[in-house]
Amino acid sequence: MKTVLTALICLLALPLAGLADETPPGPAPVPVTEVLVSDPLPLLLPAFHDADLAGVKVKDLFEAMPFAFGADTPRDGSAFPGPDGRDTTWKKSGSGEGIFGWAAPEGPEVRYLAFYVDADRWGKVTLEVTTGRPVKAALDGEAVALTDKDGVSSGELTLTIGKHMVCLRTLGDPAAEGDWSVGLALKAATDAPAAPLVTTVDPTRHVDIHDILDAPRISDVELSPDGSLAAVSLGEYRDGKNREQWLEIRSTDDGRLISYWRSQSTLSRLQWHPAGTRLSWQTTQDGKATIWLFDLTAGTASPVLEDVDKLGSWRWAPDGRSIVYEINREPEADKRKVKRIAHPADRQSWYRNRSHLEQIFVPGGVSRRLTAGPVSPESWSLSDDGKHLLFFTSEPDLTARPYFTSTLWLMDLTTLETQQILDDRWIGGAEFSPDGKTLCLSGSPSAFDGLGRNLPDGIQANDYGGQLYLFDLATRTPDPITVDFRPDAGWFAWSRADGMIYARCTDTQYSTVYRFNPG
Repeated sequence: MKTVLTALICLLALPLAGLADETPPGPAPVPVTEVLVSDPLPLLLPAFHDADLAGVKVKDLFEAMPFAFGADTPRDGSAFPGPDGRDTTWKKSGSGEGIFGWAAPEGPEVRYLAFYVDADRWGKVTLEVTTGRPVKAALDGEAVALTDKDGVSSGELTLTIGKHMVCLRTLGDPAAEGDWSVGLALKAATDAPAAPLVTTVDPTRHVDIHDILDAPRISDVELSPDGSLAAVSLGEYRDGKNREQWLEIRSTDDGRLISYWRSQSTLSRLQWHPAGTRLSWQTTQDGKATIWLFDLTAGTASPVLEDVDKLGSWRWAPDGRSIVYEINREPEADKRKVKRIAHPADRQSWYRNRSHLEQIFVPGGVSRRLTAGPVSPESWSLSDDGKHLLFFTSEPDLTARPYFTSTLWLMDLTTLETQQILDDRWIGGAEFSPDGKTLCLSGSPSAFDGLGRNLPDGIQANDYGGQLYLFDLATRTPDPITVDFRPDAGWFAWSRADGMIYARCTDTQYSTVYRFNPG
């Protein structure tokens, strides 16, 4: 009895095991019922194609063709130039069964087919192509590997959210047997949701993440001296990896493009020449910098300072006859491989780096050195007549806040004689007035022994809050022009157009640009 029962259980288990081994059928392929089809492109063999060495066949030409022609997103009626002097047009074609065919050509021809797939989620889809002709496929411009099995070529499409373009090319050969046709279908993954695959020939789509991240971005804008032109430096990641950069010069009246410059070298530090119709910029190659001068009228660019190692900031003199520039210096490594720490910040690799100023006269290239010594000139500027140079020097000083000194110097560029204008650790910025007789200084309320303070005794002013002072060079007297102004004054500029001082000021979390009339 036990033997019979065991046998019965085994017999009942066999069908169950067979059922467990069966794989549930996957989703049925969905035919692509509408595609864009290009006019035929004749595939002509080149001269000497039948040479024994480096000869080519029709198949080689077909393999080398691009994945798509014309616009990145073709649409019904769009066209691109063809090799026979006529436009090649994309045309919408429909087929309820997803099979598209054409008459046998008189010679080798190529047709492109394109359609779009809308994906509302990430997923994988199988592209099935049924044809007796050579065929290649691409998804968003990237090749899709097709595998032949039982007369069907299939390839996997990895879709992210959004609209994707599938483009195929097929080769028609008059010597081939059978009809020239292509059958297209999409098959969703087994575990995909039940939502149908949506295909279309309309390229219209929503904005995606690549539109945001890879869009052209402005890195620099410079107005010409008369304000009629704007030089705009732009860049974009066309392939999502490598950044390309170019320069546009546009009219400020209507935005019209005046000039365009594209180079393999990165263009940086745009500056207009004081004459107005010439623009300068810097390129760097192999660690050495070159300053170029581009003449908009002549359409030519020429170097004015070439192959400078460790070039820092630079600017044109107001008369346009020279450039003052900064050269960075690094200390030589100690052969003993030991280091005596001179200051807490000396632990940083940059602490002992220094710089000096030089001047080059153009054209001609005569140059001279303006500064030397163990300290670096900082925040330097030129007077409008080009005769004086203003700069700061600073050194660490742990005996008093803010723990460094700040000394302002005035250099006569004719004799290179230099005089100290101010020694105040709370002053950090200076700019000449248009007539060169007054300085606008920026600093904290504690500058000039607290001249910028308006608080009762015993209350410490916020030394991070910016104040502006007018400083008369003849009398060496300061005037605190923002002492009763609540917002903190930060960046400022003394306009040569209207003589006003413009300052970007901060009040709590809000920033506003204010204008001050120095009178």
